[in-house]
Amino acid sequence: MRREFAADHPRAAWPEQIHAVLQQALAVRDRRDAGDVTAHGATVARGRVFNQLADLVNHPVRLPAFQRFAAHLAVELPAVFGFLFDQPTST
Repeated sequence: MRREFAADHPRAAWPEQIHAVLQQALAVRDRRDAGDVTAHGATVARGRVFNQLADLVNHPVRLPAFQRFAAHLAVELPAVFGFLFDQPTST
């Protein structure tokens, strides 16, 4: 989806901001799973990335494709970061 947005709207910052927040969430998961951050630290970081994404989703966007994607993210927002609620598994 990001590539399509970038190809169709190369100067739009909103898709890149969404991507950056999702990458931050993956970094939080990786640090938590590696034991580099406490459970409390992971919870705080999860709240921050959740709020960042919620702010972006609720920020008005002009392009219809972005509006549809924002509406989809708004509906799925609780599930987007489900992997941050899961406990790390030991292998």
